[in-house]
Amino acid sequence: GLVYLTKGDLDQADKSFQEAQAIARKIEDKEFNGIIRGVFGILFEKRGEWGKAEKEYDAAISLLKETESEKIYTAAYNNCLGSINFKKNDYKKSLDYYQKALVAGKEIEDPNSISLTNMMMAYIHFVRSSFQEANDTADSALAIAESLDDKEIASIVSLMKAKILIKESNYAKARDFINKALTYSEMFDNNKLKMITYLNLAI
Repeated sequence: GLVYLTKGDLDQADKSFQEAQAIARKIEDKEFNGIIRGVFGILFEKRGEWGKAEKEYDAAISLLKETESEKIYTAAYNNCLGSINFKKNDYKKSLDYYQKALVAGKEIEDPNSISLTNMMMAYIHFVRSSFQEANDTADSALAIAESLDDKEIASIVSLMKAKILIKESNYAKARDFINKALTYSEMFDNNKLKMITYLNLAI
């Protein structure tokens, strides 16, 4: 099912997940059933059926409690729930989910999860005009991304830092972060991100 999902064949992915779910229910495997509910959440999210996706993610988190996979998937699915509510412009609810994801990510010491969550939280603080919180959270995301040599997140967060500094009228320092974002984006050859960065460089 995951192969079909990656390829974008959502109908075939749906059929495969249903077959896997039938097996999980038959053998009464709580953990596997929880994971299946989570991938159904991903499927529904890709279809834009956010209500159904949220229901599946919540069910997955509940089923996975006290299993070996609990913390890993709690971080992942709360990030997904945060993303859905961000798309719905429910920033408060989105932050609540991201906070849960951050706690779980720290418990399993997963720097990739922590960096991604901090990046999204920083952006929400930014759109809510909470610039100091946005700046502090972006600093955390950037530090982890650079330690992991994650050029994509480092580039996105550097550009976010520049936008925060522009709001504060600190144009000189903003240019430094725009140049940093451009350097990172050129390293992994993201043309769209480079285009956005060049547009911001016009300040």
